[in-house]
Amino acid sequence: QATSPTAAQASTDMFVQNKSEKSKVDILWVVDNSGSMEDEQDALAQNFDSFIHKFMKKNIDFKMAVTTTDARHGKSGTYAGSLTSLTAEKAKENLNHFYQKFEDFVSVGIHGSGTEMGLKTSHDFLRRWSDKWARRDAQLAIIILSDEEEQSSYKVSEVVQAISKFKASEGQVKIYTITNFAENQATMPAYESVGYRYLEAAKMTHGLSANIKKDFSDVLQAVGTQIVTLLDQFVLSKTPVS
Repeated sequence: QATSPTAAQASTDMFVQNKSEKSKVDILWVVDNSGSMEDEQDALAQNFDSFIHKFMKKNIDFKMAVTTTDARHGKSGTYAGSLTSLTAEKAKENLNHFYQKFEDFVSVGIHGSGTEMGLKTSHDFLRRWSDKWARRDAQLAIIILSDEEEQSSYKVSEVVQAISKFKASEGQVKIYTITNFAENQATMPAYESVGYRYLEAAKMTHGLSANIKKDFSDVLQAVGTQIVTLLDQFVLSKTPVS
């Protein structure tokens, strides 16, 4: 039960557990396609198995799509490849083909804008394609991979709130980031920066933040494990008063 401070604002959430129903999650990958990201895109593709393993093992009903951090006119929120190829059903049909499609889709190139806006493009993707791609009753996991700060003009809280409106409850939305941490500053090249806004968005939605300089196998396993773990929980519509 989630109860707010006054009786007028009090709310109660009711849940029915049905073991025959599969857990559902829509996963949006937001991949930085600026000039410095070729190695990270390769690492994401090569270590994808570390991420998806538990989804397959637990028979989770997942659906994935890929967009970029390029927010230029006509490009913001466009999808890479297809909206229908990266699903649990397709993975069961032909796992090797599924892996190849994922690798193709996340290899978004390095000719995108150097003014990365991964939070804005996440929202624009949902605004453009949610009716065709997102499922209202599924959890939404947004995974952003970028080696630079998010540079849109919106407040992080504004973008997170706008993204949450595409789901019945804000608790259904989690943002995960693979970005530069402050601890990386001493060794970061001039064209990279700390992703403070991405880190804030992840914290705000109780998602996981991972260091882009760490081993990608470990990073992707950690992100995948947290998403799978959260799917075993019921999401409250509001934050309970402690």
